[in-house]
Amino acid sequence: SSSTEHQNDNQSLNIIESSKALEKVQNLDKVLFIEDGKVVAFDSHENLCATCEAYKKMVDLQKLEDEKEGE
Repeated sequence: SSSTEHQNDNQSLNIIESSKALEKVQNLDKVLFIEDGKVVAFDSHENLCATCEAYKKMVDLQKLEDEKEGE
């Protein structure tokens, strides 16, 4: 995954490509969730976890993977 930050006219835009790093995604104002090449949702991490089943499943699987790596 890669991360880029752009600044333009006092606005900040963070771009995270194919990120598995939840700590990065959780801190973004908005997350664009793409599944099978289609935009599924665009909202905050918190709202996506509450309203988008596919996003929540991805987050839960990532948490499990992180826990296994920590053992």
